[in-house]
Amino acid sequence: GSCPSASAGSGFRSVGEIGATVSQLPGPGPGPDRAVDPVSGHPEVVAITPGLTVAVGAAAAVLVLVGFRQGSGLVMVLGCGLLATILLSRLFRPPLESLSFCFRGPERVVAGQLVRHQLHAHNRGRRPCPPVRVVHHMDGFADTVLSVPALPAGGRAEVEVWRTAESRGIGTVHILRVSCGAPFGMLRWRLEGRVRCGVVVHPRPGTPVPV
Repeated sequence: GSCPSASAGSGFRSVGEIGATVSQLPGPGPGPDRAVDPVSGHPEVVAITPGLTVAVGAAAAVLVLVGFRQGSGLVMVLGCGLLATILLSRLFRPPLESLSFCFRGPERVVAGQLVRHQLHAHNRGRRPCPPVRVVHHMDGFADTVLSVPALPAGGRAEVEVWRTAESRGIGTVHILRVSCGAPFGMLRWRLEGRVRCGVVVHPRPGTPVPV
């Protein structure tokens, strides 16, 4: 069967199966998989304004003011152009809410074991999506950063990474933080989703002690 996934706008879904490899998928991802229930229903897309945006906005305002006082059309056009890049960044924000994800990983591992995790991404929207950065958090493993390539409308991709189970425990919630700075890097868009998917990390077997 194909890898089930849900739109990020309605909550992520996760499924459970080991540098980082990225490949374009022409069709549905491989299966079979086990689906789980989403925890959060509507992750929000928020705009983060870095210092670059503030600096560009201030420079644009100064140029417009100077151009107006000096009657320099060229300076005013330059200032308006800088302001336009900020406005266009908001107008053409990446369609993160159209992305859906499907996670694969083993249900039971041993501390110290090297395992493979796979993340399937699907752009379910009508607009192409630029490359995005995904931070995957799961109890028992160190956070990992995955780079998902640009996806056309309806496009799919698979990201694969090897990770080492670090500590024993039972993880029930995964956190995916998706971010993108397109189109100009002045505004960074972020979406966070939580999914429920049980992963058990067993303690490392000890050395038998003769009695």
